[in-house]
Amino acid sequence: MSETESKMVEKEPVEIDATDGSKTASNAAEGDTTETDSETESKPQTAEIDRSPARVSQLLAIIAASVAFGTSAFFGTVGSVGGALGLALVALGVVRGSRRAVTIGSFSLLVGVLDGGVAAAPAELLIPGTMATVLAWDFGEQAINVGEQLGREADTQTLEIMHAAASTVIAISAGGVGYAMYLLGSGGQPMTALVFLLIAALALTSALRA
Repeated sequence: MSETESKMVEKEPVEIDATDGSKTASNAAEGDTTETDSETESKPQTAEIDRSPARVSQLLAIIAASVAFGTSAFFGTVGSVGGALGLALVALGVVRGSRRAVTIGSFSLLVGVLDGGVAAAPAELLIPGTMATVLAWDFGEQAINVGEQLGREADTQTLEIMHAAASTVIAISAGGVGYAMYLLGSGGQPMTALVFLLIAALALTSALRA
């Protein structure tokens, strides 16, 4: 071989097959993507729990507030305004989950009922109105508590109904005691009835708090 041919052989470029390397890199990238997708699919997706007030107690609170408003709406301007404001606040509180609105609304309902006592409304309306006022507060608190602890979509109807039944029994018992005290000691005077009404409200509130 001549010297010229030897130099030509030495200078011939060496071709590198890059196809296999590209395929390998592509396969590796696809493998990583598949693993990432599978990991994403395997991760559990946590659903956000709705902490709004529970429906049953929510409805019961509005019904009780409506009853309280109805017992005082026709006995004086203060009773009508206080009852209407109380009903609106209780309804707002149990819809938006505001304990403050439920408490202020219940107090406003009680003011309306007590104004009915000053205006010589019959005790047969005032005592049920007081019972309904405290029950509206109790049901509203229960609706908010159940919603915060268990969630609005949880199956809590039995729990709420049992609580409502127990609270209603306590309310009727306390109301009966208050009415008996009124019959025994009032002498038919509106202000005396007002005092006994307050005693019944405090006793009922303490019983429900226990």
